[in-house]
Amino acid sequence: MVERAVVGLLRISIRLLRREDIAPLVLSSAQILLMMKPQVVHSVSICQQVAYGLHEMLRTNAANIHQSVDWYHLFTLLEVVGAGVDPPPVLQVNSGVNLPEGLRDAGMQ
Repeated sequence: MVERAVVGLLRISIRLLRREDIAPLVLSSAQILLMMKPQVVHSVSICQQVAYGLHEMLRTNAANIHQSVDWYHLFTLLEVVGAGVDPPPVLQVNSGVNLPEGLRDAGMQ
């Protein structure tokens, strides 16, 4: 079920990223993949699907990605699924990391 949702999100992102006016919104929605539990993200089927989806996204739409924060999230996601690194704890929903309120709100924009 999770794999189907991930594939659906990536397919929609690839299609919508062609429109430059909504590219930042599309890429911020892909950030939700970094919020999954590390055990789920590191499952082989999810890693393969995300890696292929990111490859397609960058191959067809890299020219529409202009903001450095969007590149950061894409490369972080690639590092998580490709190298097996755990997602950053700041992006985890229940990470147990106590953050100042300003920093917590900055990620929600």
